[in-house]
Amino acid sequence: MNFQLNWRGPQVAAAVNSQVVAPLLGEIGLAVEREGKLQLYAGHGLISGALRSSIHTAEPGYNWNADNVDSLRGAPQRGGKLVAAAQQLGKLVVQVGSGMVYAMAIHQGWPQGYPGLRGSFAGYHYLTNAVERVRPLVASMAARHRLK
Repeated sequence: MNFQLNWRGPQVAAAVNSQVVAPLLGEIGLAVEREGKLQLYAGHGLISGALRSSIHTAEPGYNWNADNVDSLRGAPQRGGKLVAAAQQLGKLVVQVGSGMVYAMAIHQGWPQGYPGLRGSFAGYHYLTNAVERVRPLVASMAARHRLK
């Protein structure tokens, strides 16, 4: 008896990536976005609310600089939109962040003597903490996604 294997590995991998992995990464991105916004509150990185409003998920290649707005006039509420992951350098990627010019300083902090800033600040690490809080939920999220 002769058997012939019709190998469809690339097609199956592409279907899994587009129908399962990309939406799953989008859901994980939304969860990180939500948790990142919760990490900022009065006395803990929140003054005008512009930074918190600006946190959102995005596809690779997104122009984060366009997000920077005058925080005194209020920032548009960004986020809450499911963004499916996209291919970047052979990997599926979804980004979570803020384009506000001061977002990284609030996240990472700054050392003593940094030009233009007083004192030093360790940073709130609101996105890193958000990822760590979402990490335990990923298995249950993945269980809801399967190839149809």
